[in-house]
Amino acid sequence: MFFSIIIPVFNCEKYLCDCLDSCVKQDLPNNEYEILCINDGSTDTSIHILNDYANKYRQIKVFSQENRGVSAARNIGLDNAKGEYIMFVDGDDLIRANCLRNLKETLEEKPCARLRMGAYMGDSAGADRFKENPEDSTLSKLTLFEVLWMSLLRRSIIEKYRLRFVEGITHHEDELFLTDFQNACSEVVEYPLNIYYYRRSSGTAIDRTNPVTHKKMMNSFIKILGVCKERMNDSAYSKKLNYELWQKNVARLFFYIPEEAYPNRLELLVKLRKSKPYLKISKSNKNTIEKSLRRNIRRSSGFRHFEIVIYSNAFGARLIVARRKFFDTKLSYILRHPKRFLNDPSGCIKKLNMKRNKTSAR
Repeated sequence: MFFSIIIPVFNCEKYLCDCLDSCVKQDLPNNEYEILCINDGSTDTSIHILNDYANKYRQIKVFSQENRGVSAARNIGLDNAKGEYIMFVDGDDLIRANCLRNLKETLEEKPCARLRMGAYMGDSAGADRFKENPEDSTLSKLTLFEVLWMSLLRRSIIEKYRLRFVEGITHHEDELFLTDFQNACSEVVEYPLNIYYYRRSSGTAIDRTNPVTHKKMMNSFIKILGVCKERMNDSAYSKKLNYELWQKNVARLFFYIPEEAYPNRLELLVKLRKSKPYLKISKSNKNTIEKSLRRNIRRSSGFRHFEIVIYSNAFGARLIVARRKFFDTKLSYILRHPKRFLNDPSGCIKKLNMKRNKTSAR
Protein backbone atom coordinates (compact mmCIF):
# COMPACT_ATOMS: atom_id res chain seq x y z
CA MET A 1 0.00 0.00 0.00
CA PHE A 2 1.57 3.27 -1.09
CA PHE A 3 -0.97 6.01 -0.20
CA SER A 4 -3.46 6.50 2.62
CA ILE A 5 -5.91 9.36 2.02
CA ILE A 6 -7.53 10.48 5.31
CA ILE A 7 -10.81 12.39 5.04
CA PRO A 8 -12.55 13.72 8.20
CA VAL A 9 -16.25 14.22 7.46
CA PHE A 10 -18.72 16.38 9.37
CA ASN A 11 -21.98 17.54 7.78
CA CYS A 12 -20.60 18.09 4.27
CA GLU A 13 -23.25 16.21 2.27
CA LYS A 14 -23.41 19.05 -0.26
CA TYR A 15 -19.84 18.52 -1.47
CA LEU A 16 -18.92 15.03 -0.25
CA CYS A 17 -19.67 13.25 -3.54
CA ASP A 18 -17.38 15.65 -5.42
CA CYS A 19 -14.63 14.97 -2.91
CA LEU A 20 -14.95 11.19 -3.06
CA ASP A 21 -15.26 11.16 -6.85
CA SER A 22 -11.98 13.07 -7.13
CA CYS A 23 -10.28 10.57 -4.81
CA VAL A 24 -11.44 7.43 -6.64
CA LYS A 25 -10.72 8.79 -10.15
CA GLN A 26 -7.07 7.82 -9.91
CA ASP A 27 -4.63 5.97 -12.15
CA LEU A 28 -3.41 3.50 -9.53
CA PRO A 29 -4.75 0.00 -8.81
CA ASN A 30 -7.13 -0.22 -5.85
CA ASN A 31 -4.59 -2.11 -3.76
CA GLU A 32 -2.04 0.73 -4.12
CA TYR A 33 -4.04 3.29 -2.13
CA GLU A 34 -6.79 3.49 0.47
CA ILE A 35 -9.31 6.17 1.37
CA LEU A 36 -10.07 6.37 5.10
CA CYS A 37 -13.25 8.34 5.77
CA ILE A 38 -14.00 9.24 9.39
CA ASN A 39 -17.55 10.35 10.09
CA ASP A 40 -17.31 12.77 13.00
CA GLY A 41 -20.90 12.49 14.27
CA SER A 42 -22.53 14.04 11.19
CA THR A 43 -26.24 14.82 11.54
CA ASP A 44 -26.95 15.09 7.80
CA THR A 45 -26.79 12.34 5.17
CA SER A 46 -22.98 12.21 5.06
CA ILE A 47 -22.77 8.75 6.63
CA HIS A 48 -25.20 7.33 4.05
CA ILE A 49 -23.11 8.79 1.23
CA LEU A 50 -19.97 7.28 2.74
CA ASN A 51 -21.53 3.85 3.07
CA ASP A 52 -22.81 3.95 -0.52
CA TYR A 53 -19.33 4.76 -1.82
CA ALA A 54 -17.72 2.13 0.43
CA ASN A 55 -20.03 -0.53 -1.04
CA LYS A 56 -19.07 0.57 -4.54
CA TYR A 57 -15.30 1.10 -4.11
CA ARG A 58 -13.20 -1.39 -2.18
CA GLN A 59 -10.46 1.14 -1.42
CA ILE A 60 -12.86 3.23 0.69
CA LYS A 61 -13.08 2.42 4.41
CA VAL A 62 -15.56 4.14 6.71
CA PHE A 63 -15.14 4.80 10.44
CA SER A 64 -17.57 6.58 12.72
CA GLN A 65 -17.26 8.36 16.05
CA GLU A 66 -19.30 10.72 18.18
CA ASN A 67 -18.62 14.36 17.39
CA ARG A 68 -15.14 14.86 18.90
CA GLY A 69 -13.67 17.24 16.36
CA VAL A 70 -11.41 17.07 13.34
CA SER A 71 -8.28 16.29 15.37
CA ALA A 72 -9.78 13.13 16.87
CA ALA A 73 -11.12 12.11 13.45
CA ARG A 74 -7.70 12.44 11.80
CA ASN A 75 -6.12 10.49 14.66
CA ILE A 76 -8.45 7.56 13.91
CA GLY A 77 -7.28 7.75 10.30
CA LEU A 78 -3.63 7.69 11.39
CA ASP A 79 -4.27 4.74 13.71
CA ASN A 80 -5.70 2.69 10.82
CA ALA A 81 -3.54 3.88 7.91
CA LYS A 82 -1.32 1.36 6.13
CA GLY A 83 0.16 3.41 3.27
CA GLU A 84 3.76 4.52 3.04
CA TYR A 85 2.62 8.11 2.59
CA ILE A 86 -0.29 10.00 4.18
CA MET A 87 -2.45 12.54 2.37
CA PHE A 88 -5.08 14.60 4.21
CA VAL A 89 -8.18 15.81 2.35
CA ASP A 90 -11.13 17.77 3.76
CA GLY A 91 -14.61 16.47 2.99
CA ASP A 92 -15.64 19.51 0.94
CA ASP A 93 -12.44 19.81 -1.11
CA LEU A 94 -11.05 18.10 -4.23
CA ILE A 95 -7.83 16.54 -5.43
CA ARG A 96 -6.68 16.32 -9.02
CA ALA A 97 -7.92 13.29 -10.96
CA ASN A 98 -5.24 10.79 -11.99
CA CYS A 99 -2.52 12.41 -9.93
CA LEU A 100 -1.46 9.53 -7.68
CA ARG A 101 0.60 7.62 -10.23
CA ASN A 102 2.76 10.64 -10.98
CA LEU A 103 3.15 11.33 -7.26
CA LYS A 104 4.19 7.74 -6.63
CA GLU A 105 6.77 7.81 -9.42
CA THR A 106 8.17 11.06 -8.03
CA LEU A 107 8.48 9.60 -4.52
CA GLU A 108 10.00 6.34 -5.77
CA GLU A 109 12.57 8.27 -7.78
CA LYS A 110 13.35 10.63 -4.90
CA PRO A 111 12.03 9.35 -1.55
CA CYS A 112 11.52 12.09 1.02
CA ALA A 113 9.90 12.75 4.38
CA ARG A 114 7.54 15.41 3.06
CA LEU A 115 6.40 16.30 -0.44
CA ARG A 116 4.83 19.74 -0.65
CA MET A 117 2.34 20.25 -3.48
CA GLY A 118 0.64 23.18 -5.13
CA ALA A 119 -3.02 24.07 -4.52
CA TYR A 120 -5.84 26.35 -5.56
CA MET A 121 -8.46 28.11 -3.47
CA GLY A 122 -11.90 29.34 -4.48
CA ASP A 123 -15.65 28.85 -4.47
CA SER A 124 -17.77 26.06 -5.97
CA ALA A 125 -17.62 27.59 -9.45
CA GLY A 126 -13.83 27.37 -9.28
CA ALA A 127 -14.13 23.77 -8.08
CA ASP A 128 -16.13 22.91 -11.21
CA ARG A 129 -13.43 24.49 -13.39
CA PHE A 130 -10.74 22.59 -11.47
CA LYS A 131 -12.52 19.28 -12.17
CA GLU A 132 -12.62 20.03 -15.88
CA ASN A 133 -9.16 21.61 -16.22
CA PRO A 134 -6.74 21.59 -13.26
CA GLU A 135 -4.43 23.97 -15.12
CA ASP A 136 -7.08 26.66 -15.61
CA SER A 137 -5.15 29.95 -15.43
CA THR A 138 -8.13 31.77 -13.89
CA LEU A 139 -7.94 29.69 -10.70
CA SER A 140 -6.46 31.37 -7.64
CA LYS A 141 -3.22 29.67 -6.65
CA LEU A 142 -2.45 29.29 -2.95
CA THR A 143 0.89 30.61 -1.72
CA LEU A 144 0.56 29.29 1.85
CA PHE A 145 3.08 26.53 2.46
CA GLU A 146 2.45 25.31 6.02
CA VAL A 147 -0.91 23.73 5.26
CA LEU A 148 -1.61 20.10 6.02
CA TRP A 149 -3.50 19.22 2.85
CA MET A 150 -0.70 20.55 0.66
CA SER A 151 1.67 17.88 2.00
CA LEU A 152 2.33 14.19 1.53
CA LEU A 153 3.92 12.86 4.74
CA ARG A 154 5.91 9.66 5.23
CA ARG A 155 4.00 7.47 7.68
CA SER A 156 7.11 5.82 9.15
CA ILE A 157 8.18 9.18 10.61
CA ILE A 158 4.70 9.81 12.02
CA GLU A 159 4.75 6.42 13.72
CA LYS A 160 8.37 6.60 14.87
CA TYR A 161 7.72 9.81 16.81
CA ARG A 162 4.07 8.96 17.63
CA LEU A 163 2.84 12.18 16.08
CA ARG A 164 -0.84 12.83 16.58
CA PHE A 165 -3.21 15.80 16.48
CA VAL A 166 -3.93 17.51 19.80
CA GLU A 167 -7.61 16.93 20.49
CA GLY A 168 -9.73 19.89 21.56
CA ILE A 169 -8.03 22.25 19.09
CA THR A 170 -10.42 22.92 16.22
CA HIS A 171 -8.51 25.61 14.28
CA HIS A 172 -4.91 25.53 13.03
CA GLU A 173 -4.52 22.09 14.55
CA ASP A 174 -2.89 21.08 11.27
CA GLU A 175 -0.25 23.78 11.68
CA LEU A 176 0.62 22.41 15.12
CA PHE A 177 0.86 18.89 13.65
CA LEU A 178 3.11 20.07 10.82
CA THR A 179 5.32 21.88 13.33
CA ASP A 180 5.68 18.59 15.21
CA PHE A 181 6.50 16.79 11.95
CA GLN A 182 9.04 19.44 10.98
CA ASN A 183 10.55 19.17 14.46
CA ALA A 184 11.00 15.42 13.85
CA CYS A 185 12.24 15.77 10.25
CA SER A 186 12.78 19.03 8.38
CA GLU A 187 13.26 17.49 4.90
CA VAL A 188 10.88 18.98 2.32
CA VAL A 189 10.73 18.41 -1.45
CA GLU A 190 8.65 20.66 -3.71
CA TYR A 191 6.26 19.19 -6.28
CA PRO A 192 5.55 21.46 -9.28
CA LEU A 193 1.89 20.62 -10.02
CA ASN A 194 -1.25 21.92 -8.33
CA ILE A 195 -2.90 18.84 -6.83
CA TYR A 196 -5.41 20.24 -4.34
CA TYR A 197 -8.47 22.49 -4.54
CA TYR A 198 -9.53 24.18 -1.30
CA ARG A 199 -13.19 25.16 -1.40
CA ARG A 200 -14.21 28.22 0.58
CA SER A 201 -17.77 27.78 1.83
CA SER A 202 -19.92 29.11 4.67
CA GLY A 203 -20.60 26.78 7.54
CA THR A 204 -17.09 25.31 7.50
CA ALA A 205 -14.62 25.33 10.38
CA ILE A 206 -13.15 28.68 9.26
CA ASP A 207 -16.49 30.51 8.90
CA ARG A 208 -15.85 33.40 11.30
CA THR A 209 -19.32 34.87 10.77
CA ASN A 210 -20.67 32.05 12.96
CA PRO A 211 -20.36 33.13 16.66
CA VAL A 212 -19.89 29.54 17.84
CA THR A 213 -17.16 28.92 15.27
CA HIS A 214 -15.49 32.21 16.16
CA LYS A 215 -15.40 31.27 19.85
CA LYS A 216 -13.89 27.86 19.05
CA MET A 217 -11.26 29.58 16.94
CA MET A 218 -10.27 31.95 19.74
CA ASN A 219 -10.11 29.08 22.25
CA SER A 220 -7.91 27.14 19.81
CA PHE A 221 -5.42 30.02 19.69
CA ILE A 222 -5.31 30.03 23.51
CA LYS A 223 -4.75 26.26 23.66
CA ILE A 224 -1.96 26.37 21.07
CA LEU A 225 -0.25 29.09 23.12
CA GLY A 226 -0.53 26.79 26.13
CA VAL A 227 1.03 23.92 24.19
CA CYS A 228 3.88 26.20 23.09
CA LYS A 229 4.45 27.29 26.70
CA GLU A 230 4.67 23.67 27.87
CA ARG A 231 7.24 22.85 25.18
CA MET A 232 9.52 25.85 25.63
CA ASN A 233 11.90 24.09 28.02
CA ASP A 234 11.56 20.63 26.47
CA SER A 235 14.77 19.66 24.69
CA ALA A 236 12.79 17.38 22.36
CA TYR A 237 11.29 20.43 20.64
CA SER A 238 12.98 23.10 18.56
CA LYS A 239 12.75 26.45 20.37
CA LYS A 240 12.85 28.26 17.03
CA LEU A 241 9.89 26.34 15.58
CA ASN A 242 7.99 26.61 18.85
CA TYR A 243 8.54 30.34 19.10
CA GLU A 244 7.49 30.90 15.46
CA LEU A 245 4.24 29.05 16.15
CA TRP A 246 3.72 31.12 19.29
CA GLN A 247 4.28 34.31 17.27
CA LYS A 248 1.68 33.37 14.68
CA ASN A 249 -1.03 32.55 17.20
CA VAL A 250 -0.45 35.63 19.33
CA ALA A 251 -0.81 37.70 16.14
CA ARG A 252 -4.04 35.88 15.22
CA LEU A 253 -5.42 36.29 18.72
CA PHE A 254 -4.85 40.04 18.70
CA PHE A 255 -6.28 40.33 15.21
CA TYR A 256 -9.58 38.66 16.08
CA ILE A 257 -10.09 39.79 19.71
CA PRO A 258 -11.65 43.16 18.73
CA GLU A 259 -14.44 41.25 16.95
CA GLU A 260 -15.51 39.80 20.31
CA ALA A 261 -17.95 41.50 22.70
CA TYR A 262 -16.24 43.18 25.67
CA PRO A 263 -17.27 40.51 28.27
CA ASN A 264 -15.89 37.81 25.96
CA ARG A 265 -12.60 39.67 25.73
CA LEU A 266 -12.26 39.55 29.51
CA GLU A 267 -13.09 35.83 29.49
CA LEU A 268 -10.38 35.26 26.89
CA LEU A 269 -7.93 37.22 29.05
CA VAL A 270 -8.53 34.83 31.96
CA LYS A 271 -7.81 31.85 29.68
CA LEU A 272 -4.79 33.64 28.27
CA ARG A 273 -3.35 34.12 31.75
CA LYS A 274 -3.61 30.40 32.39
CA SER A 275 -1.66 29.66 29.20
CA LYS A 276 1.09 32.05 30.39
CA PRO A 277 2.38 33.26 27.00
CA TYR A 278 6.12 32.90 26.53
CA LEU A 279 8.25 36.01 26.08
CA LYS A 280 11.65 35.32 24.57
CA ILE A 281 13.66 37.94 26.51
CA SER A 282 13.53 36.47 30.02
CA LYS A 283 11.18 34.75 32.46
CA SER A 284 10.78 37.95 34.50
CA ASN A 285 9.01 39.59 31.57
CA LYS A 286 5.97 37.26 31.67
CA ASN A 287 4.25 39.76 33.98
CA THR A 288 5.15 42.57 31.57
CA ILE A 289 3.42 41.01 28.60
CA GLU A 290 0.45 40.01 30.74
CA LYS A 291 -0.11 43.63 31.76
CA SER A 292 0.23 44.71 28.15
CA LEU A 293 -2.27 42.05 27.11
CA ARG A 294 -4.74 43.28 29.72
CA ARG A 295 -4.54 46.81 28.36
CA ASN A 296 -4.83 45.54 24.81
CA ILE A 297 -8.01 43.59 25.56
CA ARG A 298 -9.73 46.88 26.42
CA ARG A 299 -8.56 48.76 23.35
CA SER A 300 -10.49 49.31 20.14
CA SER A 301 -9.79 47.43 16.93
CA GLY A 302 -7.94 50.44 15.50
CA PHE A 303 -4.81 49.47 17.42
CA ARG A 304 -4.73 45.82 16.45
CA HIS A 305 -2.33 46.05 13.49
CA PHE A 306 0.12 48.02 15.64
CA GLU A 307 -0.25 45.42 18.39
CA ILE A 308 0.52 42.59 15.99
CA VAL A 309 3.82 44.26 15.11
CA ILE A 310 4.68 44.80 18.78
CA TYR A 311 3.75 41.41 20.19
CA SER A 312 4.36 38.92 17.40
CA ASN A 313 8.12 39.22 16.98
CA ALA A 314 11.22 39.24 19.17
CA PHE A 315 12.16 42.81 18.17
CA GLY A 316 8.77 44.04 19.33
CA ALA A 317 9.21 42.21 22.62
CA ARG A 318 12.54 43.99 23.16
CA LEU A 319 10.81 47.33 22.49
CA ILE A 320 8.36 46.54 25.30
CA VAL A 321 11.23 45.84 27.71
CA ALA A 322 13.12 48.99 26.66
CA ARG A 323 9.99 51.11 27.05
CA ARG A 324 9.33 49.84 30.55
CA LYS A 325 12.96 50.45 31.59
CA PHE A 326 12.76 54.00 30.23
CA PHE A 327 9.43 54.46 32.01
CA ASP A 328 11.22 54.10 35.37
CA THR A 329 13.86 56.75 34.67
CA LYS A 330 13.83 60.32 35.96
CA LEU A 331 13.82 61.72 32.43
CA SER A 332 10.64 59.77 31.63
CA TYR A 333 8.93 61.13 34.74
CA ILE A 334 9.89 64.69 33.82
CA LEU A 335 8.62 64.30 30.26
CA ARG A 336 5.32 62.89 31.52
CA HIS A 337 4.87 65.56 34.22
CA PRO A 338 6.50 68.75 32.89
CA LYS A 339 4.32 71.12 34.99
CA ARG A 340 5.25 69.43 38.25
CA PHE A 341 8.93 69.65 37.38
CA LEU A 342 8.79 73.31 36.29
CA ASN A 343 6.88 74.36 39.41
CA ASP A 344 9.25 72.61 41.83
CA PRO A 345 12.25 70.88 40.18
CA SER A 346 14.09 69.82 43.35
CA GLY A 347 10.91 68.77 45.16
CA CYS A 348 9.71 66.76 42.17
CA ILE A 349 12.98 64.82 41.97
CA LYS A 350 12.99 64.28 45.73
CA LYS A 351 9.48 62.82 45.67
CA LEU A 352 10.41 60.60 42.76
CA ASN A 353 13.48 59.28 44.63
CA MET A 354 11.37 58.56 47.71
CA LYS A 355 8.81 56.70 45.59
CA ARG A 356 11.52 54.61 43.90
CA ASN A 357 13.11 53.76 47.26
CA LYS A 358 9.74 52.54 48.59
CA THR A 359 9.25 50.40 45.50
CA SER A 360 12.71 48.81 45.77
CA ALA A 361 12.19 48.15 49.50
CA ARG A 362 9.15 46.04 48.69
